[in-house]
Amino acid sequence: MMHSDVSYALVFKSTVMRKLIMALGLLFIVDALSAQDLTRRNTVMVESNFIMSLSLSYDRVVPVNEKMSLMVGADYVMGVGFGYGSHWVAPEMDLLLFGPRNFLETGVQYYYSINPDSEAESNSSPALRIAYRFQGDNRWTLRSTANFIFEIDPIFIPSIGIGYSF
Repeated sequence: MMHSDVSYALVFKSTVMRKLIMALGLLFIVDALSAQDLTRRNTVMVESNFIMSLSLSYDRVVPVNEKMSLMVGADYVMGVGFGYGSHWVAPEMDLLLFGPRNFLETGVQYYYSINPDSEAESNSSPALRIAYRFQGDNRWTLRSTANFIFEIDPIFIPSIGIGYSF
């Protein structure tokens, strides 16, 4: 009896080992094929309009097809210059169109004030974004943005940014 138990255990272990090796091989092949996708999925960016605000943003790209992707992320915006002292967080959802290097970004954001001011009329605001985005082969990203933030004055805020995609 002992001999058959040992042989059964060896067969079981070898079957499990073969399945494990096959699963790891399949995972390696899928990973190698997906590495052919040139779209970098994450971007960290610093943007400014050099007058009023400085922002740090993170975006995650979710490809839909060859010429369109969804992008979700958030911005942290701090006031500089005549916007000094204000701090905002803005979750966003964008469409990333065209590509593979030159993109049009269109999307919506919603700004929430981190430091509500009792004198302010509103501590939150919806916004629209339209931007040109260049994503180079060397992982650097440039973006020129037009933000339309509805509950603040001025409503139109242009900015330019540089980022890193990974």
